[in-house]
Amino acid sequence: MRTLPDLLADAAGRELLLESGIHGDPATFLAALATPARRADDAADAPCPIHVHQQPSPDYRRSVVAKLAAAESLRRDRPGCVSVTFVLIDTDRAASSKAATRITWRDANGHRRMLKVTPAGTDALEFRHLLVEPPRLARIAAMLEAHVRQSPGDRAAALARLDLVRPLLAPAEPMTLGRYAATLGGFLLDAHLGARPRPLMVSGLADAGALGPALSAIMAALDAFVAAFNARVAALQAADVATAVAALPDDYLPLFYSCPVDGARLRLRRRRIGGDLHAVAESRAGRRYAFPLGDRGTSLDALFAAGRWSPDVTLPILLNDRFSGMVAGRSSALYCMVLGATMRTVLTMKPIPVFAPAIPPADAARPDGLLQAWLTG
Repeated sequence: MRTLPDLLADAAGRELLLESGIHGDPATFLAALATPARRADDAADAPCPIHVHQQPSPDYRRSVVAKLAAAESLRRDRPGCVSVTFVLIDTDRAASSKAATRITWRDANGHRRMLKVTPAGTDALEFRHLLVEPPRLARIAAMLEAHVRQSPGDRAAALARLDLVRPLLAPAEPMTLGRYAATLGGFLLDAHLGARPRPLMVSGLADAGALGPALSAIMAALDAFVAAFNARVAALQAADVATAVAALPDDYLPLFYSCPVDGARLRLRRRRIGGDLHAVAESRAGRRYAFPLGDRGTSLDALFAAGRWSPDVTLPILLNDRFSGMVAGRSSALYCMVLGATMRTVLTMKPIPVFAPAIPPADAARPDGLLQAWLTG
């Protein structure tokens, strides 16, 4: 299957992407921007806010930094017009991104050390509910100091930088992984980019009801949504294009629920109980949760009232009307080809333009983690 780099490298592939609203050229992307359909109360002052979405991380990898650098470049090309928001998916499972739970260090011999910041047995928890522990973080800071002392280059300067960032790297009080990663990662992004994109937590948007209108639109047309989504997946795969998403099952819901007992993030499924549809999930421990959706399956009041819900891969749809454009990575650009067609076909929504910058290949001679790159200058 052709991946995003394959499509960007080929004229026919670029045309296919452009037909789906995915731009490889920053100029055409900027020209396609328009004022958001639904101006958000918390939006920046610029008339054309764009967003990048990603799990928060204490040590962003090169591919994520490339997306944010591309977004910042767009902002600088259109000062006063474009603003950048970094949508942090703190509602995802910790296990959804190994990079988001680990600080990486490449030693002088090229060996990569992975320092996990989260406790054992917490991979199923969401970033917003998982606490990182000061003793563990203090040990990681000590290990990083040992690595710095053994590294080539200006060790004194690297140690001085480590001392500067230590309060963020190893805070004295427990905090959620989402807050920890956003704080340390945000500092490193600011140091690297010379600007800090405005952070916006998905949990905050969910709690404020900001994701409700678009989610309700999906729920009101769910059967047609699933059919159109699956048809688009099949068509792209038949054209030898990777989609980064699979076909949806008949009982699909665009929703997860985080168990209030063990914290596990659970996929909700449609089930009919009596005369009404319900959103149902069952944990591995046998705990069952059921939220009534009404006879038409469109009422989300009970789920919203319970809290602890989160969106799935349809997040770009839920954000669509709040922004003018989106900067995507290798996977998100591909699944936006699916989401965009489904939005146009079923939801009568106009997808915002997407910019897919070229992501540089990994360089074995350079640190992949932003923290090491900053410490070693």
